[in-house]
Formats: sequence, structure tokens, C-alpha cells
Amino acid sequence: MQENLERGRVDLYDMRGFGFVVDGRGTRYFFRSENFAFGVPYLSEGDEVVFIPRPGSPSPVADCIRSAPTKSERNAAEALLKALSE
Repeated sequence: MQENLERGRVDLYDMRGFGFVVDGRGTRYFFRSENFAFGVPYLSEGDEVVFIPRPGSPSPVADCIRSAPTKSERNAAEALLKALSE
């Protein structure tokens, strides 16, 4: 089962290890530093991220947070997938 990734921006990040990510629809997702995907040492407010949305109480939770790929990284991945499918 593949889970849907959402894109968003870090809205608040407290150095104590928690914060919020806001998606394109304005939904705020809570996170703790343990919700970071491996290899994500630090995020700053305003950073673009991808994450798996999960239900939570009182607000939904952002899980498996990682930095969003740049446009050049996305283009390279698409080119590789296209080359592999030919």
C-alpha cells in the first residue's frame, strides 16, 4: 500500500523539537522531531517539505517529514524514470 505524500511549508519549528507544517489548502499538521524521515537533521520555518498526513488529536500529524525535492531533482528523477521505461 502506497501512502500519499503532501507538500507543505514549515510554519513553526521550536528548537525543543516540535512544530507545524501547513499544506497548500491551509491545513496545519503538528509534528515532533521524531516524525522526521532519516537524514533530516534540521528544518527552518519556511522550508518546503513533503510528508505523510496522519489523523491526530487535536490536529492532524505530519509524519515521515523530509525536505521537498528541488525542481532540478524532480526533473532528474522524471528523466531517469522515462529512460528506464524505454
